[in-house]
Amino acid sequence: MDKRNLIQLTGGLIMEDFVPRPQLSLLTSALSKQLDSLTADWLNTALVKIAASDDLQTASELQLQYSAMARRKLGSATISELSEGLHWQADQLGRILLISELLKLAKPVQVKDLINQVYKLADEYEKIAIIKGIDLLVESDLLVELALHTGRTNSISLFSAIALNNPYPALHYDDKAFNQLVLKALFMELDIVDVIGLKSRLNLKLSELCADLVKERLLAGRQPPTSIWLAINYSHLSAKAKLCYLEFTIDEDPNQRYYSLLGLLENGASDYTNEFWFKLEQWLAVESEGSVRQIIIALLKQRTTTQHAISKPKLVTCSFE
Repeated sequence: MDKRNLIQLTGGLIMEDFVPRPQLSLLTSALSKQLDSLTADWLNTALVKIAASDDLQTASELQLQYSAMARRKLGSATISELSEGLHWQADQLGRILLISELLKLAKPVQVKDLINQVYKLADEYEKIAIIKGIDLLVESDLLVELALHTGRTNSISLFSAIALNNPYPALHYDDKAFNQLVLKALFMELDIVDVIGLKSRLNLKLSELCADLVKERLLAGRQPPTSIWLAINYSHLSAKAKLCYLEFTIDEDPNQRYYSLLGLLENGASDYTNEFWFKLEQWLAVESEGSVRQIIIALLKQRTTTQHAISKPKLVTCSFE
């Protein structure tokens, strides 16, 4: 299904600053409702054995053993009880529960090294689970180095685990690290609408970096990543770049239209030109994409009474400078 059809326009706020993440107990409850009795018994037995270990070394070995079996035992089905935006598979959450049980046996000073050790010994499926649940394992910036290390991977699946649908970067990264994460997601052709906290972490430097990327793509005769507009604040752009930005709101690609308009609605300013409003009103009459029409209508509602479409738009040479 087209991602554009998954976003509901309700009251004008489209992008969530932070998607609420339930506590581990709520995730566990959702998982238990999905497991059959035999599978639930296996997981409970594993947790009990780890908890009953005589020492941390034995518990670590048991955690490693059971985690390696999690995908086969628990399956990889998505947990259906969770709300939209929480993309957890049964085996992933099972692995988080196993690690959480292990951490209960560790002293506070041992937690960081212990998680790093578990991560180092894990296969990619296990690494993805650890990174997806990093904010569930530790509620601080204790694991920022591990998160940043993961962000340097070439694996799209592993990188997505930290970059998308994960609040950890927005909560604990500095601006430089967060900006680099967003840029890499764009280079990997990922949809940054799933970068949690993007709207609240948007900054001048990120807008400039993304504007530079748009310019590079255009000079090379290529289209910019469709979701890049969500990482650009219109008010941060030069006058010439603003005009170029607005050209993408009537681009022949519906994805470019959708995301550039969404970016204006979420991160824009009030200084849109009369020519823009003229084009937008004209485009609404011919726009066939329902999701794009909704954003156009929402933008037009935001227009102040002093902004009127009073003249035919001028032709603009698109250049992000």
